[in-house]
Amino acid sequence: MTERPQLLPLASLTPHPGNPRLAERTDVIEQLTALIREQGFDAAHAIMVRPHGNAHQIVSGHNRVKAALAAGLETVWSWVREMTDDEAYMQLVLANTQGELSAVERGIHALNSGKSIKDYAESVGREKERVKVQREVMAARVAMAVFNIEHDKIPHHALIEIHAAKPWLWPALVSHVIHSDPPMTVEKTREKVQSLKEAPEKRGGFSWDRVAEHVVADSLSLGEVEAMLDTYARYVEQFGEKEIEATLAGKNVSTPSQLTTALKPLEGEVWSEEAQKRALPLFAVVSLKHWHDLDCDTRRILLDPTKLPATGTFNRQHGDGIEWAQWSWNPITGCLHDCPYCYARDIATLGNTARAFPHGFAPALKPVQLNSPQNMRPPRGAERDQRLRNVFCGSMSDWWGRWVPEEWINAVLGSIRAAPWWTFLTLTKFPKRMAEFDLPPNIWAGTTIDLQARVRNAEAAFADIRAGYRWASIEPFLENLRFTRIEVFDWFVIGGASSSSRSPEWKPPFAWIIDFLAQANEAGIPVYMKPNLLGHRILQMPGGLPVPQDYPAEPPAVFDYLRDKRTLEAKALTERRRAEESA
Repeated sequence: MTERPQLLPLASLTPHPGNPRLAERTDVIEQLTALIREQGFDAAHAIMVRPHGNAHQIVSGHNRVKAALAAGLETVWSWVREMTDDEAYMQLVLANTQGELSAVERGIHALNSGKSIKDYAESVGREKERVKVQREVMAARVAMAVFNIEHDKIPHHALIEIHAAKPWLWPALVSHVIHSDPPMTVEKTREKVQSLKEAPEKRGGFSWDRVAEHVVADSLSLGEVEAMLDTYARYVEQFGEKEIEATLAGKNVSTPSQLTTALKPLEGEVWSEEAQKRALPLFAVVSLKHWHDLDCDTRRILLDPTKLPATGTFNRQHGDGIEWAQWSWNPITGCLHDCPYCYARDIATLGNTARAFPHGFAPALKPVQLNSPQNMRPPRGAERDQRLRNVFCGSMSDWWGRWVPEEWINAVLGSIRAAPWWTFLTLTKFPKRMAEFDLPPNIWAGTTIDLQARVRNAEAAFADIRAGYRWASIEPFLENLRFTRIEVFDWFVIGGASSSSRSPEWKPPFAWIIDFLAQANEAGIPVYMKPNLLGHRILQMPGGLPVPQDYPAEPPAVFDYLRDKRTLEAKALTERRRAEESA
């Protein structure tokens, strides 16, 4: 018996909830409405439905049903088919021309099908378009995550680019692309997403939609977001996650200052007024000896940036002492190595400069300096000269020394991590201890190698160190050095020794320099040669980072004294050849 369509009441028809269409096609519905009013709704245009409870569910023909209602009909011709839920869902695409659906709508249908990309592509006859289906699904994931945003105003190729970002950034990125003036191209969208590839994972009770808006608008750096997460983790460790989440609940926390304000009421529960009074006179400096006598609350106050006076700054460097960094920063001072050539000990104990070091060269902490990175930004020209954003952290100490408390080191690392706009260079003669810490990416981990005895330890330790760059300062250059694992370093600074109160000026033999440069050049490692080595600097930075050269790449034109002679000889030769050819 031949199957025939049936006349069904429009009131008995319900739309399929899985219909992938995102927006009503008003133009199509208006055209269909006009056609129905003129010609009626005949069986040739029958919709497809399936029995569903006491009604019928539309599988194909959602727009025709809306047009019939607009035309004032009460019944429509319908094909009634028995279908499983899966069959009905797939018919939403198969019973329509897939080209009528947008790429995002096709992606939504594939995403909600519960099938793998391979199985879905085969089931809808797109076996050869699996990559295209995958990209449509990527665009659909973003569209569904930002359903309340007018994503139909953004090219689906831009949605595909946004899919590469962290999901918590998707809504802000879509909004940014839509409302940019002029509108962002797909290429610009890709560049924006690429700039956010290091964004952290979403965690903690922040207003992440607002955080994302700040980040995408460049009013909040990823480094500041990391700092917020570090602060959050520190408070969770002290009070527990439930307490912190309850404290942040209902508050619009999307910036570091808002986080500090929200958590400030908890501080009184930890630090007594007496402890704060004990800490106040120690903000400027506290010696290691005195530190060991302090109670835990006073120590924690001295290491808490929210309690510190925001007056710390870097020192601008002058001269060529540490010219590879134009700034120095010393939250920790003093050293117990007692090296005879130490210039820092002279600064801390001799002359007018000693007044800034009340504890001499004994190890000490300057808590107020922990805020310095947050108080400053690199000057103009830093994009052309890496040295202008380089900060030598610890020019007056070895802050990785075994005598330095772990909490001091972690406090300094926290300040470094919270200021990604700066690059921090550090040196130690204890590289093994440096390897025990998780270093932020904006730190260049360095070690001093003055004697052959330090080479082996340095190579072993630096094989385990992860940092922005790993480097070694060979200054002073006291022995002819040989490396066996030189590849663990990314950069070298080499120099002689300036005179100090306990040692004379020293320049290493030229043969040592040539031998070392041969090792570095073979490994492709740049070398920064200081003027106290050969009397003239040679400027090289790791990774090809910018640094202007202060010597010409070619000799002045006056030295090309053979130029005129060569020109005359070339002219004479040309004339002679012409004469020979004419003869």
